[in-house]
Amino acid sequence: MSAQRSLRFVIGIKDPIHGIILLTRAEYEITISPIFDRLRYIKKSGLANLVYPSNNSTRYEHSLGTMQIAYSIARNAMDTYLRRYSEKWRDEWSDEYGLTEILQLVRFSALLHDIGHGPLSHTSEHILEYVLRNYYPNEFRELSALGFNGVHEYYSYKLITGNTDIREIIARTGINPLDAASLLSRNYSSSEQHLLKPPAWAILRDIIDSQVDADRLDNLLRDSYGMGVPYGIVDTDNLIKNIHIVESKQDKLMLVTHIRSLGSVEDMLDARYKMYRWLYYHQKINLLDIIARDLMMKLIKDKYVEPKIFHYSNYIIDEINYVDDNYILQKLREAYRIDPERYYLLKGIYNQEYLPLPIWSTFEEYVAKIRSIESNSDPYSIAKEVSSLFRNQKTIKSFRETLRDKINSDIEIIAVTKEPTTPYDWRGEEEIYFYVPPNKIVKMSEISLYIQKLVEMSRKYTHFYLYYYIPGLKRRNLIKLKNKIEEAFLNYIKENKNRD
Repeated sequence: MSAQRSLRFVIGIKDPIHGIILLTRAEYEITISPIFDRLRYIKKSGLANLVYPSNNSTRYEHSLGTMQIAYSIARNAMDTYLRRYSEKWRDEWSDEYGLTEILQLVRFSALLHDIGHGPLSHTSEHILEYVLRNYYPNEFRELSALGFNGVHEYYSYKLITGNTDIREIIARTGINPLDAASLLSRNYSSSEQHLLKPPAWAILRDIIDSQVDADRLDNLLRDSYGMGVPYGIVDTDNLIKNIHIVESKQDKLMLVTHIRSLGSVEDMLDARYKMYRWLYYHQKINLLDIIARDLMMKLIKDKYVEPKIFHYSNYIIDEINYVDDNYILQKLREAYRIDPERYYLLKGIYNQEYLPLPIWSTFEEYVAKIRSIESNSDPYSIAKEVSSLFRNQKTIKSFRETLRDKINSDIEIIAVTKEPTTPYDWRGEEEIYFYVPPNKIVKMSEISLYIQKLVEMSRKYTHFYLYYYIPGLKRRNLIKLKNKIEEAFLNYIKENKNRD
């Protein structure tokens, strides 16, 4: 049976990345439901459009794009599987589902994988976790038991299985909503309600969430398009055509990539490295992210909003009001009018002349400063050590007091420290496996010298920025303090880096 003919598409949506994305009737009904429509008003990259003005994609079109890629991967992979192992369908896939249902299941899961995102996407993830941990402890425990990496993924799971509109639309197609939701989790539950068998679940989950998945591919293509850079462009056609389902020597189903696509996978991982290195971790994007996150926390602490608005069950307020970017930014503006001093940093979001200034703008600039005072040491190790030092609030407070004594009594400091992001996480079951004819399966970490070196290099990259500001002063008036602050910072490192 042709998968293309077995699914009946009723509408097409134009997309700059994938052309026309076709939807089935059920998928269309999902996209016009309030809980999914809300994604139109949530920017995929938070406030990154304030740095890259054309990067305005939302979770809505990203969800459509992820569905399109997931469907293409599943359809091509299933073709190779059915040619080789069709007699094992009931043992490995399902007693109830046929090929059409499996493909529809993948499409549902991919379409809905981000439906649980909070306002400003990943910017609010810390807030979602805070609210779930402190106000919904039973669900927080369930999140851990089900093996979710992020709260928004758990929220997506709960909305698929619990939102009446979504659950009923999926169920009418003969798909168990629990099966669609389970592809977002890292753990396969033993619930008897599952119609999808464990081997099939593992394969389909890899299509939704793995080292080479539909989500990451659409992110790279969409973000490179929105940010106007070439290095996020990946040969997805080559990848999709060469992703296969095979059986290992232990009779375990595996999603593998044919060795002829090694170059395309290397390009994808290289693109991820560069997108994180130069765009996602851009110093101004990270500053805007931490400002927005901290301001949202203030809204909760100051009781301008109830914590429950950051719970998935309250994302829809009424017919025309959602908990989205517009809602949260309006609440912040209202809080600013009441207490402009406490919400001062919001001013920098709407007038970037008031944004804090970085002491350095790139990792290379940071390492050069370290090298200037530690010429006989490994500057990358020292950079990592200093970054760890500034994870401590006591260190930040101590450095701020040093600056206030030497420069200005009103000066404030913001530190951003994050773990290095490697483009390829080879740990545990997260390897990318390649099929080498006639029947050999090898790990990418064993076959690609290029990726070995890329991972080694990315580990040295320390994501650490320091920003300073004086309330009421514009950047043009702050920049003249930069040299003094840099000098004070380097002296502070000399005196304190070996203390703990």
